Amino acid sequence: MALKLILNAEIGHLGFLDKKFFNGDVEIFKIIFDYFKSRNISITLLITNKVWIKRDLKIEQSLNLLKNQGKIENFFIVDLINSIHKNISQNIYDSIKMKLLAMKESQKYSEEFSNVVNLVNPDFVFSFQDIFPVYYNSNVPLVVWGLHNSEYVMRYTNDKKENFLFKNQLFYLKLLLNNFFYRNRVKMVNLNLCPSIYCGKINRKIFKNKPTVIYFNHPTRDLKNKEPSFKSGKKKIVALIGTTQTTFAQSNLEFLAYEILSQYSEELTEFEFHIVGENKNNLHKLKKILSKFKNVKFCGYLDDLYMKILNSDIVLHAVKYPPTSGYKLPNICSGYPCLLLHKETFKGFPELFRNKACLSASTGREFVRKLKILAKNKSLSIKLRKNARKVYEKYYSLNNLPKILEKCEKMVYRNYETS
Repeated sequence: MALKLILNAEIGHLGFLDKKFFNGDVEIFKIIFDYFKSRNISITLLITNKVWIKRDLKIEQSLNLLKNQGKIENFFIVDLINSIHKNISQNIYDSIKMKLLAMKESQKYSEEFSNVVNLVNPDFVFSFQDIFPVYYNSNVPLVVWGLHNSEYVMRYTNDKKENFLFKNQLFYLKLLLNNFFYRNRVKMVNLNLCPSIYCGKINRKIFKNKPTVIYFNHPTRDLKNKEPSFKSGKKKIVALIGTTQTTFAQSNLEFLAYEILSQYSEELTEFEFHIVGENKNNLHKLKKILSKFKNVKFCGYLDDLYMKILNSDIVLHAVKYPPTSGYKLPNICSGYPCLLLHKETFKGFPELFRNKACLSASTGREFVRKLKILAKNKSLSIKLRKNARKVYEKYYSLNNLPKILEKCEKMVYRNYETS
């Protein structure tokens, strides 16, 4: 008798039905889907529809096609409503009411999700960090990809506040409470697959083996198969990747604006800084500041982010809040650009530093000096790229993912049989 699996997917994951994979999450999902399909496991897709995201996709038509082709057993669609994504009032009472409403919405989503699981009665359920049911109510083992306690967001927010009495003590109290609620939030999860060494170690410490944590380097797409090249005779393209609405990207852009360009712009005329993924509708203070510099270009959202990475000379990641953003750095390791990172990134990606696959800096002056070195030192540039390529092949290759899934599968069945 074939084993049964419910594979939970956000609607955006269904991009794997297209032959073009420009989104890292879609590629990961496709590999997960293909792996379990190759194991002759009967797959039922449980699609989470985030109602606050407008998508022009013919979902049911595509899912019915998969079903008719015998690639899936069945599919279900469950709406996920979250009022937190609306504009929250500055009034504390309205804010509390909104959060309580969001909790009820999460409970409803979890109930509908659990009802589907109990109806299908699979051997286990595979879900993802931002769509797994917090109030899961089933005896079927639940595996969740991702999970982090948002410590870096809290540190970023805390650093932006002015100093006051007991500021640090209050922060650590908030962090303690955050970890308590975080542990409570995942209590129904059986196994956490964490694609981050940094977050995985934190999860093991917080969860105390409930759930069990398997952590690993984030596998990503191979961007090239060519030898590293050194481009000369033109302005060097320095890419900064990520929408200004994320904590990581805001930190990156703030460092560029305040620590680098505002102080050393006259020394950087040979460089163009391309900000990729910036939200055009976001009239952020940073955009106004950065727009003053002629060598800054806002590229906006790109359909093919990977080509932008390949066409850049350097990727600047001046983020001092580990573990820094997920899979983009491993992607870059497989391609052309050199990496220039903040020294704090070491905590999230020690293998990059250990294998001399990047340069690092901590101050604006130091970043400027390293940018100039990368622009002029051809042999160093090529060496860094070759080392980064080796790091990619050893730690970040998508070829590593099936082994991780096999380990996950064995662990789920073992725990299931002994429970």
